[in-house]
Amino acid sequence: MYCKRCYAPLTVAEAPRCPNCQRLFDPTKPKTFLQRPFPSAGKIVIQIFGTTIVGIAAAYLVALHQAVRHSGH
Repeated sequence: MYCKRCYAPLTVAEAPRCPNCQRLFDPTKPKTFLQRPFPSAGKIVIQIFGTTIVGIAAAYLVALHQAVRHSGH
């Protein structure tokens, strides 16, 4: 078990709180903690893909703005 906020191991926690950041968790409810210390590979791929799409869209908008600005309209 790992903390959802700081990824600290919760197996050493003496209370239902993260020993590092004090976030509450319930050992009987898996949604309150992580099974792995970091996001899954699928989530990482989705984040990279999403960030790439946002970057491409931003570059396109900047290029479009510069083209309109330099066209004299």
